[in-house]
Amino acid sequence: MNRILHQAIAVGVFAISIHVSSAAFAQLDRVYPTQGPVVSGSIIQTQPDGVVIQVGGAERKFTLDKIDRVVFDREPGPLTEGRSLVRQEQYEAALTQLGQINMAQISRAEIKADAMFYRAFSQAQVALAGQGNKNAAVKEMYGFVTSVGKNSFHFYDAAKTLGDLALAVGSYDNAVKYYGALARSSDANLQLQSRYLVGWSYLQQKKLDEADKAFAAVTSASVSSPDQLRYQKLALAGQAAIAAGKGDPDKGLESLNKLIEESDAADAELFGRLYNAQGACLAAKSDPEGAVLAYLKTHLLFPSDPDSHAEALAELVQLWPQVGHPERANEARTILQTRYPGRN
Repeated sequence: MNRILHQAIAVGVFAISIHVSSAAFAQLDRVYPTQGPVVSGSIIQTQPDGVVIQVGGAERKFTLDKIDRVVFDREPGPLTEGRSLVRQEQYEAALTQLGQINMAQISRAEIKADAMFYRAFSQAQVALAGQGNKNAAVKEMYGFVTSVGKNSFHFYDAAKTLGDLALAVGSYDNAVKYYGALARSSDANLQLQSRYLVGWSYLQQKKLDEADKAFAAVTSASVSSPDQLRYQKLALAGQAAIAAGKGDPDKGLESLNKLIEESDAADAELFGRLYNAQGACLAAKSDPEGAVLAYLKTHLLFPSDPDSHAEALAELVQLWPQVGHPERANEARTILQTRYPGRN
């Protein structure tokens, strides 16, 4: 009896060990939420607003605002490494990794879409920083969207990136179109971002009334998150620039001074917009010295945001001769042409 019992126990332990071992080495799709533990299972659907993952017999949907990142079962190593580098904003290194992926060898559509997006996104970021071909980046990202991107949870990131590229090459109507696509999201943050970016695109065209209408929709909205509050501040900076363009710079300056005092200077995009708007207001008041100082703050302190940095350099090219330093204008022009070719 004891011998039979021991054999039964041994068989049971062996079976359990096999099960545990198989579970330990099983490779599953993984959703890393913005909060809470990693969720492992099989992703059964991807869509612009999120993903659906099957965990056991249950399905769980994660919307974009709840997703930090997604890792797929048996994805190529260069994709895993490339994604990590993108998250660290090391875009050139990411391109090197992602360039090792042979797309023809990827059979799973979700993995191919992920690899295509991160490659196109990295190429776009390099181009926007002035180190790559913007038209080639547009082609790559547009290819992602039209081939597989419409059903990808990266769709809105792709649309926003296409808007950034369109703005960088002066294709303002396309910028309005691509940024406008963000408003279709169920994510309130993206909806507000869309309105702000559309307003910004109009402002670049000097369509002040259209820009003011878009910005007003942002500043009047009820906000419930730090991201939404940030878009309101960006829209207020835009409205200050509009005030300068409409001949009421004092109104703009009053708003800007308050925003500069209460905002976090770690936000390079926001502060670039704020100081550029300040420069526009001071220039409208016929204060070129003050305007130069404002644009210099963007140039020297917040150059990491390409749009505001390029704008500041372009304005300094015009302003330096007015304060008796034409040689500084040449320096600003050289930097502008080197880092942001095609902008003036």
